[in-house]
Amino acid sequence: MFCPKCNAPRPNDPVFCGECGTTLIAPPKPKKGKLWPPLVFLAVMFTIGCVVFALTYAPKDNAPSATPWFSVEDGVLYFDYSLYTGDGNLVVPETVNGEKVTALSDGCFSDCDTLTSVTLPDSLITIGDKAFSDCDKLRGVKLTENVTSIGAKAFYSCAALEAVYVPASVQTIGNDAFGRCTALRNVFFVGDIAGWNALYHQKINPNTRFYRVDGPNSDSYSPL
Repeated sequence: MFCPKCNAPRPNDPVFCGECGTTLIAPPKPKKGKLWPPLVFLAVMFTIGCVVFALTYAPKDNAPSATPWFSVEDGVLYFDYSLYTGDGNLVVPETVNGEKVTALSDGCFSDCDTLTSVTLPDSLITIGDKAFSDCDKLRGVKLTENVTSIGAKAFYSCAALEAVYVPASVQTIGNDAFGRCTALRNVFFVGDIAGWNALYHQKINPNTRFYRVDGPNSDSYSPL
């Protein structure tokens, strides 16, 4: 570099020229632009885009249901007997396709002539009318502790039904719920005979015996 006035070579002193005394100003260093802010912005936007894409276009699970014979609408369970491939020991799940089962639809299992036993979920509250009517081979039913209502003719004409457990949660039993259950010998009830008579106003059959129990897993029971 040279002095702009006398054209003498610029000395090591960047302030004054040694030949003519001209004040010198060091040439400004070129400013370098900061690259990291736009790079960070681009990285953030790329990440957001990937997340949105994954949430929007992620492939859905189209795996077939393990129990295609069950469907639920507003908590009410429906059963398609024509799709059923299980045996006589039916297990009703607490949820179907992510929806909780709270009720059995009217006629839900009606005329299921292969059904010998049923396991009901704890979430169940209502048993619809004729839910198990004419299930000729159904032998026993233990209602869960949240059931409050048994519909009319719920177990009507279950010719092989031998025993029923009715919890204290039950508040109503519809007409003929146990009508024509000719094999019903034992009713286990969490309550006294007055409580049972207030719930169910019809006789079952002359051979039916009623027992008081303290709960579903109690080993102690006594005649009502």
